[in-house]
Amino acid sequence: MFGRVKPLVLASIDRAKEIAIKKAGVKRIRIHDFRHSHASNLIASGVNIVAVSKRLGHSDVNMTLKVYTHLIKETESKLINYVDSSVIF
Repeated sequence: MFGRVKPLVLASIDRAKEIAIKKAGVKRIRIHDFRHSHASNLIASGVNIVAVSKRLGHSDVNMTLKVYTHLIKETESKLINYVDSSVIF
């Protein structure tokens, strides 16, 4: 991150984030939560799990599957519901 004169340090960014959270009256968010949300949004949007795993830097796709399996199940459920509603008998 770049400041006006010197690069911003993590402590400054974190302090500004905490002030904004208090002012907004919202739940505290960790930096890791942004990462998790990003990966969740990619999976929910249908991005290939292998691509998501590589983006996260996981050494093995199984790590990604362990953490995000619930999202894959939700996507599978949506797919089944879509197919069921599209089939005309």
